[in-house]
Amino acid sequence: MRKLNLIFAVTLSVTQLVSGQYFGSELTVSNTPLSPRGVDAIDVDQDGDMDILGISQGGDAVAWYENDGSQNFTTHTIDNTAGTQIRAADFDGDSDIDIVASLDGTNEIALYTNNGSQSFTKSVILSNAKRVEDLKLVDFDSDGDMDVLSAVFGQAYAPYVYGRFFLHTNNGSGSFSTTLISASTPYYGHAQGIDAADLDGDSDLDVAVAWRAGSEKLGWYENTGSGFTWHLVQNGDNPFNVSTVDVDNDGDFDIISTHLNDDIKLSTNNGSGSFTVTVITNTNDFNYYIDLGNPDGDSDMDFMVATVNKLLYFSNNGSGIFTTHVVDASHSGHQAVFADVDNDGNLEPVSYKEGFPGKINWYDCVAPTNLGTTNLTCNSVDLLWTDPGSASDWIIEYGPSGFSLGSGIVTTSSTTTKTISSLNGATSYEFYVKSDCSAGGYSVYTGPYLFTTPECPPCQRNFDFSADAHECNVQFSLNLPSFSPYQVVGYEWRFGDGTSSNEENPIHFYQDANDYTVCVELFLYDPATGECCVVSYCEGFYADGCGDEPCRLEAELLYEVDDCCNFTFSLDFLPSNTSGVVNVLWDFGDGTTAMGLSVDHVFPAPGGYQVCYTIVGKSNTEGECCTSEKICTEIDVQCEGKFEKKNSTNYSYEEMLDIFPNPAINQININYTITDSKSEVMLYIYDAIGNQVYSRKMNSSEEGMSKSLVVETTAFPAGIYFVKVVTEKSNSQKSFVIQ
Repeated sequence: MRKLNLIFAVTLSVTQLVSGQYFGSELTVSNTPLSPRGVDAIDVDQDGDMDILGISQGGDAVAWYENDGSQNFTTHTIDNTAGTQIRAADFDGDSDIDIVASLDGTNEIALYTNNGSQSFTKSVILSNAKRVEDLKLVDFDSDGDMDVLSAVFGQAYAPYVYGRFFLHTNNGSGSFSTTLISASTPYYGHAQGIDAADLDGDSDLDVAVAWRAGSEKLGWYENTGSGFTWHLVQNGDNPFNVSTVDVDNDGDFDIISTHLNDDIKLSTNNGSGSFTVTVITNTNDFNYYIDLGNPDGDSDMDFMVATVNKLLYFSNNGSGIFTTHVVDASHSGHQAVFADVDNDGNLEPVSYKEGFPGKINWYDCVAPTNLGTTNLTCNSVDLLWTDPGSASDWIIEYGPSGFSLGSGIVTTSSTTTKTISSLNGATSYEFYVKSDCSAGGYSVYTGPYLFTTPECPPCQRNFDFSADAHECNVQFSLNLPSFSPYQVVGYEWRFGDGTSSNEENPIHFYQDANDYTVCVELFLYDPATGECCVVSYCEGFYADGCGDEPCRLEAELLYEVDDCCNFTFSLDFLPSNTSGVVNVLWDFGDGTTAMGLSVDHVFPAPGGYQVCYTIVGKSNTEGECCTSEKICTEIDVQCEGKFEKKNSTNYSYEEMLDIFPNPAINQININYTITDSKSEVMLYIYDAIGNQVYSRKMNSSEEGMSKSLVVETTAFPAGIYFVKVVTEKSNSQKSFVIQ
């Protein structure tokens, strides 16, 4: 026998107390037992769902409660003898579930053998056993069948010996031989709690025990192979129950103990049977039975304790540090066990409440009810539901009518309502909701609930865009619904890097790799009413960027100018280039920019302009993006750009009206031609809601008159504007945008 140097100490481990019902609502198994004293859970009839065992001091004393699979329970009484402890397993090797119970009415530990049809025959494992305080099942001798450990308060008959711990060894057929574990120790008090594990690392099972009253000792019996040797862990504090478990995942078994002096303690094993005692929490209550389980599904073991007033769950962080959760703040039973009662893959507490009659109950995450909607618009809705339990969070999944669960959009809420936006008008949707009860898992989904959005007015209709990255460029493409009767008359892109564009589907170059938020505004106009509005959409995405390191991208600037002062710019790329050309960025020196290998431009007025270009390329050797130096050239513009419509003899007045630049920057150039006759001409500018902001009278001097006019726009607010040219016989109109 190994000699152990026992070292024990007491420290305090503070835990967080989380209030509220952690596993959900209390649900009833049975309201009939008189003063229940113990519960367990197992599939008694082996039909695939979890049944409940109960033992009490009155009617239906030893009973099982058959689960129909929908958590409706039918009571089956096995014995009317009062008792305190109940456990179940296959003890006789016939593959059905038998039951072991401690009976106060006859002072026995009894075995109820199942014939396979849930008809039970009683036999006695231990007689003269007054008030059995604890029963644990374990294959103590590793022979493949289940043995029984018992903590017996005392003997009912002479010689009235009190405080004994027993091992009842199963021969595999349901016949038991009994060994007194505590024979090596004098009377230490009432035998109260018992469990088994290899506490000293020698590959056999030892026995942890709690002695209550008398000397009040927490300790363990070392299995020597020929008997049991007592080792003390701690004196005092009135221990009540023990469970052995590797709390800190270090490969050895520790001891969790409850105490009637308000403490719940952890005795941490050093691997050789020496323990350091810490206080997990002080409950200010009498602490009773422990049950182990892993309801939160992580890699460590948690536990549950029934106190005189509460049912508590302790979640382990993996290192033996626990958070305390209140399962039931009005609990009155001594015992609770973990079980998957509703076959949903989650462990729920099963417990009892004392009384005449008492109650056997379980706690589950209850599904929401009364799904509905309110504040329904063409693109948003408030989803509603009722919580019949005590959940604090919910998971919502929604999508177009008929979508499959798992393919919709998932969101969460901490209240029983959720606002959903970005919906499409005139579209049918449906949604589902389930409760999130933390360690109690999730309820089933309730739903679907169907609703249909009304048609959106044009100025409230949703749209979006796609962003397709090609080497150093990103191609943006609008995805537009019909805005009828409105027409899209302008675009305003902001790329999130300080640049913008007024193209419909622009290509943009990002210099730096980063996250960008890209926004686009559409300017809508109804020709019939003259009304307009702006709709917008923003989306974030990541762009790789091309960097700002120069590379060998060399070219000569080429340009041509026509009779109307329209410039065409392009580049003649030199053979010395070591990089492939992707695109060219242009800056015309008049506040406007462009992108393309060849671009057309009209300058606002004669003068000198610095025209600059930057070449974006891709390295031929490394395949990475790069850019050239910014090259600038002075361009002397000696003519004034004007509108000219060639190769056409029949054209509308709108075709004869030209506005540039558009969007306007400080000023606009208006070119128009009147071809019908000599007449008085009026030029008006209106804002988007029809207010006249500018007018000018222009006298015609000859047929086929062409005129150019520069209008300062610095005093005009940003928005959409309309230029209207009116003659005696007709008028023409064109829009422009001020940024």
